Amino acid sequence: MIMAEAQTNPLRFGGYDDEFVDKVEDDLLCPICHLPLKEVIQTRQCGHRLCRACIDSHLARQETDGQQITCPVCRTNLNREQDIFEELAANRKIHSYTIKCPRRSRGCQWTDELRTKDDHLASCPHEIVSCTNKNCNVKLEREGLEDHVTTKCDWRILQCKFCAVSRPMLKMEAHQKVCPKLPVTCPQKCGMTILREKIFV
Repeated sequence: MIMAEAQTNPLRFGGYDDEFVDKVEDDLLCPICHLPLKEVIQTRQCGHRLCRACIDSHLARQETDGQQITCPVCRTNLNREQDIFEELAANRKIHSYTIKCPRRSRGCQWTDELRTKDDHLASCPHEIVSCTNKNCNVKLEREGLEDHVTTKCDWRILQCKFCAVSRPMLKMEAHQKVCPKLPVTCPQKCGMTILREKIFV
């Protein structure tokens, strides 16, 4: 199986840079970024198809320079309001192509239609996700998230076994140094163990 022309384009601009199972038809490749078209826009006058991001960037440059806006393929003059529209049929066709999981290099063997990509990534075990514990900035593959959150994360919440106060794991040691319910040896050297709060200074 081969990838669409995405592999030859170093810019990775407006189109889909996914790995397609089958070759994408030439008329569904953007003439600007050479990737499979994303959010397909068609010009009314000349019928050229482009990615929305690619045509928007092209037109923005022309407008910034005070130029008449034109089709980037054939230079036909365009009216932004009248000559540029969504090409829904092409969008549907591209979304029906089968792609490989973007996390394939990490071991995911999933393949399905492009239209299902977001649903897959929402559950892909190899997708990179953030730890759900507050203040933790760790990012890791989803398949290791539960173990990290519950047993490895420095910011996981623990309950003091002496007073039931909850603290992040990395602050628990400091808490236990002042915990009033922590059993300590009597400072009068009588040999008894008493709660810290029972010690009278």
